[in-house]
Amino acid sequence: MFFAKLELERHPLGKDVTINWRARGIHPKPGVFYTDANSFKIIKRDIDAPRNYTRGGERTKQVAMYYYPINAGIFIEDKDSHEQMIVMNDRPQGGSAYKEGRIELMLHRLGTTTDQLGVNEGV
Repeated sequence: MFFAKLELERHPLGKDVTINWRARGIHPKPGVFYTDANSFKIIKRDIDAPRNYTRGGERTKQVAMYYYPINAGIFIEDKDSHEQMIVMNDRPQGGSAYKEGRIELMLHRLGTTTDQLGVNEGV
């Protein structure tokens, strides 16, 4: 069991606590992963797909944009070798696989700033 105490004074912009799994020997397409849609079907996610989020007329690239709701599981797949790495979770979490061969699930988010994607308050 891992315990950590996050002090807001040491991290004035907030802190994301994540757990990461790295696949060795699997080389999926970077930024492409699959998540469940409320445990009913699988949806392909591609972080390079066009988005309409702009800030002052410029496209923004923030890690928060790459997170999606995960209710039952997330996986990455190597199309050449037909191998997959699947992570199943027991509670709804945010997750992503925006780096090659790595799945990341959000455990806790301590935020003091806005992500500029809608509600203008800290997340």
